[in-house]
This record gives sequence, C-alpha cells and structure tokens, in this order.
Amino acid sequence: MNLRGRVEDDRGSPLPGAEVEGEGAKAVAGEDGRFHLENVPSGEAVLRASHPAHFPAEIRWTPSAGSSSAEEVVLRLDRRLTLAGIVLDGQDRPVEDTQLFAPPPKSREGRRTLDPALRTKSGPAGRFGFFPLRPGLYELSGLGPKGSIEHAVVELVEDRMDVVLRTRMGETGIAGVLRDCASGEPLPAASGMFLTRTRAGEGGRAAGGPGTDGRFGIRMWTSDSSRRLVTRLVTGFASPDYEPRILQIEAEREDLDRLEVCLNRRRPGKGVIEGKVSFDDGVPCEGEFEVHLWSPDALFGEAGVPRVGIDRSSRVRDPEGSFEIPDLEAGDWLVQVDVPEQGFLRYELEKVVSVDPDRRSGVQWTLPRGGDVRVQAIGTGGAAERFHAYLENEVREIHAFASTGVAEFKNVPPGRYGVRVVALDATVGEEPVVVERSRERTVVVPLGPSRSGTR
Repeated sequence: MNLRGRVEDDRGSPLPGAEVEGEGAKAVAGEDGRFHLENVPSGEAVLRASHPAHFPAEIRWTPSAGSSSAEEVVLRLDRRLTLAGIVLDGQDRPVEDTQLFAPPPKSREGRRTLDPALRTKSGPAGRFGFFPLRPGLYELSGLGPKGSIEHAVVELVEDRMDVVLRTRMGETGIAGVLRDCASGEPLPAASGMFLTRTRAGEGGRAAGGPGTDGRFGIRMWTSDSSRRLVTRLVTGFASPDYEPRILQIEAEREDLDRLEVCLNRRRPGKGVIEGKVSFDDGVPCEGEFEVHLWSPDALFGEAGVPRVGIDRSSRVRDPEGSFEIPDLEAGDWLVQVDVPEQGFLRYELEKVVSVDPDRRSGVQWTLPRGGDVRVQAIGTGGAAERFHAYLENEVREIHAFASTGVAEFKNVPPGRYGVRVVALDATVGEEPVVVERSRERTVVVPLGPSRSGTR
C-alpha cells in the first residue's frame, strides 16, 4: 500500500524535515509537512515521526476495507518547550536549593501524558528551569529550606521564562513534656504525632518521640500536603504500659511549645463505644454511614503493646442511626462519622472518646440539614464542560469536578459561600452564593484569565 499524510506540531503548523517511518518504509516531510510512504505492507501499520525540536509521536493506522491507499494520515508532534522562572520568599528574596517537581502535564481535555516527571533545583539567585516540556497544564510543587511552594498551576503554550513561585512561610508544631499522671515522672519511651486539619479536611501528619527527659518536639511546615492553612491539630501520644492520649488543639494556641501531657497506666479489660447520628431536625440518619476510629497505639505500638484502632472502621445501617463498637482497648479514641454526600463534614464531626474497661462510652452527632448547589462556568467560547469548582467560606472548603458542564454540591450546610472555578485552560472565576436549607441554587460563573498566569 501507499500511504500519504502530513506531520504537524501541536498548533497545527506543518513540520518540514520531520522523519516518518512505518513498517520498514521511510520518508521525510516536505515544506508543507506532507509525506509519502510507498510499499507499506497491507493491514495495520505503526507509524512513527520524529523532529529535533519536538517530542516523537507514534500512531496505529488501520486501512478501511478495500482501500489501497490512504490520504491525510496525520501525525502530531508536541513542541519541546522551556519553563523557567524564580523562587521567592514572602519578602521577595530569592530562595536557592528549593527542590522543584513537574509531573506529567494535563491537556485541555484533562488527559495526562505518560511522560516521566521532571525535577530541578533553584540556583543561587533563586532561578530554575525545566526542559523539555510539552504544552499543557503543569501543577508545580516544591520543597526547600523555607518550606514548600504555594500551589502553582502553569499553562505552557510557548516558552516561558517569567514564572514566579513563592514559598509559604512559617511552621506549625507542638513541644512539651510527657509524664506519668500518677507520679509525674517523665516518660522517655513514648511516641507522639499530630494530624493537621484545614478547611478542606485532613492535611499532613508528622511524628516524633520524646528524649530521655520525656520532652518532645514535633514540627511541620504549615504548607503541608494540602497546601492550606492549618487550623487545628489532633495530637496523639502512646507509650508501653500506658493508655493512649489524644488532644484536639487549635493551631493558634500560644502554648503549643510548652504542653504538659500525662498518660495513665493501662487497665485490663475492654470497653464499648456506642453512638447515634441524627439531623438537626431530630430525624435519625436512616441510611448507611461509616464510623472510623483512630488510636495512636495503631501507629506506635511496641513489643507487648496492643496494636489497635487504625483499622476499626464499620459500616452502619440502622433505622435509629445507632451503632456500637465493642472490644476496644482502654484509652482515648478519635471517632469520626462519614455520611454519604457529606464526607466533607467528617473532620468537623470528629470527637475524642475516652474508653473505660468494661463500660460503655456514649457519643452523639448532629448533622445539619443543608441545601444543594449546581455550578456552571461560562468562558469566551461558551459553556465550559470540564472544570474544578470550590465552595468555600471561613469554616470549610468543598471541591467538585465537572465533566459534563455542571459541578454539584449536595447537602451543604446553610450559610454564605464563595464559588471559585478553575477551568482546564487556566481561566478562573468567582461568584458568591447563599445556601439555604432544603433548597437548590444554580450559580453561573463567568471565566477570565488569571491575573498572574500562575495559581
């Protein structure tokens, strides 16, 4: 068979000089990007194209029935682009030695390529560069001596040398001393950790252990894996022969560096947690929901210490919204409920329950009856089909992704929110909305270019 076609770049421009190969036949594209392969074996053919300034491409072509030649087989090669810029701190000073990471990009259709991720490091003047990169949307991340960089999404359509990445300043952490509650003696053979909570739910986690004098110190950058401000710390402590202790601490507390924590000796026997989940109008949660339990013993158990709690999740379906979980070691447990379509409330509803041997510990949750929000986005080319939508206020941040033009938020607690939309072409928009109980609101968000070009 004879095959005819053309080679073009990601913008649709012809690529003269591109080399094309398929099933042993070779050709070079002319000035108009067109090529002609002769005597290609009939049947499915694998065609490959390459060009020095572009990424190679490969397609599988199958002729239609009865065809003896093919016109306009198109091979599209992405350009090799450069993305460069500078890393600055909160005072606009260059930051060197920041490790930067560029995962494979997303296309405008939301598909991610199979390219390997690239890494680089900022130099003495804070400058950095990535090469080669395909056109697309890049979600850059990084970590250096002044913390991780702010969330940055860069749309690369041409070579860019002006990208500014900023580091988040500050740390969060806890420090103090761990003691025996009865004697006041320090507990050197203990471990502790804290889990961060943000408006969007769970952030990162960090762990550490006390020294020989029982003093502990656990720190983490405030720009954790969620890249959101930490609002609350859930701290857990465990030690051999002692019952675990869990504290919920506001991140703004002034004494986070001088905590006094004591642990009680273990007591024999098992306890039970019984609970109930209902709505604020008094109606029990009749559908299925999940109950999750966490204990620091599960992560820091040593020889002779029961490893419990981390996998004590239960599915519950009860007409009264009631549940019980037996056979729990004595000590503190962090208990969370996860109701379908209200999973964003999980970390708001978590409670610390102290379990006593051979006793029942009761706990109750009240869920707000909320409303529904539908979000649509309008750009210069009309309605956007695929975009990320965020419903946020000072209490919580909820995320949804639209794949067919509408992002839906179900059972959102009443209140004033802002709707923020980020489309796959990096255009953005914001609109306010008031969520009311048992009502549905539709919000149309106009899209425009990002002010800085990075997010």
